[in-house]
Amino acid sequence: MTIEKSSLIPYSVQIADSIKKMIIRERLPVYYQLSSVKEFSEEFSVSIETVRAALRELSNQGVVSVERGKGTFVAKDYLSLMKEEEVPELVKRNIGVLMHPFPKEEERLGPNGRGEHIKSWWGERIFSGVHSQAGTIGRFLTVIPRVTSEVKEIARLIEDSTTQVSGYIIFPFNVPEEKRQLALGFLSKLKLPWVTINKLTSEQMYNFVTVDYYLSGRLAAKHLLERGHDSFLLLGDYKDTSVSRIDRLNGFISVLKEQGLSNDNFHIFYAEAQNEWYDFNTIQCGCNATYRFLEEHGKPDAIFAVADHLALGAIQGATKAGFKVPEDISIMGATGLEIGEHSNPKLTTVASPMYTLGLTCVNFLVGSIEAEIIKRRGATLEPKLLIRESTRQ
Repeated sequence: MTIEKSSLIPYSVQIADSIKKMIIRERLPVYYQLSSVKEFSEEFSVSIETVRAALRELSNQGVVSVERGKGTFVAKDYLSLMKEEEVPELVKRNIGVLMHPFPKEEERLGPNGRGEHIKSWWGERIFSGVHSQAGTIGRFLTVIPRVTSEVKEIARLIEDSTTQVSGYIIFPFNVPEEKRQLALGFLSKLKLPWVTINKLTSEQMYNFVTVDYYLSGRLAAKHLLERGHDSFLLLGDYKDTSVSRIDRLNGFISVLKEQGLSNDNFHIFYAEAQNEWYDFNTIQCGCNATYRFLEEHGKPDAIFAVADHLALGAIQGATKAGFKVPEDISIMGATGLEIGEHSNPKLTTVASPMYTLGLTCVNFLVGSIEAEIIKRRGATLEPKLLIRESTRQ
């Protein structure tokens, strides 16, 4: 920590401000013991009396407590400090990230564990991009965990944190169209910049960074048609609650229609949640759905799953039903999970640039913050077709 000795601001005031900023920057808890007066004196290159004056000021503000013979301790937590007007530049650098917490280890692997939560794989990849870019440009993140997708809960979390952050990055949540409309209506009234990862509704025209999921579906359909397939199972999940899933299906079907195929050439089949958490994000979910479809309806030429975990499960389900992939059935996904490179056979997919999605969200939001713009036209990234082994020639 340093002070500006050419400034007209008294040294003691600058030191007090620097210590306060350090408490916030390092997220120091209450009762944390700070450096001694002598150590601060040497660090700032000022007299001991100047440091004591700074600490008296902080004590008067309730920021620290000075205990004779013991030392100086943090008395006010950093979240309270961030609400104060003395550090607006730090609030400006703080980005709120509203997201569902990643599963704890005991939730995944304990006696009643849910198994590895596939959605967290892509969520962590997006968050990795957010975290990396925020650090690169000198911002820091405050994760605001949400445990439900209820609009009232999301609104409460945002309203409780508006004085502590400069804007929000909002991770996706899968709820019916009506609730997504309500969420978008609430966000549109915010006085702070915000950006959603993916669109909340298909009509959302501003404050989002997404992937062209409609194009993802079209790329998948063109690839399978080029391989000579003409009958398809379209395997979905989160029926009517995910814009990205809906767009993938609609994109796929649009190509079939353009090529003169009818509704008889494809069958849309939705997987069922596997447990009480309404959790579709397991490979087992795709396996069960595919096996059930093949038993009830017979074999299509190819299966297009709206997400990679469903496609990986579809490979298992097809194998369980006695079919070989890709010799009997071609299967492809539409996410780009790294695990697809290690499946047997390796999964053909349409990959979404998840890391870049997170990075771009930070740049989008910071651009809005610096320009003091609440609403900006959204940004759309392009997917990429990755041809591997699960679709036959």
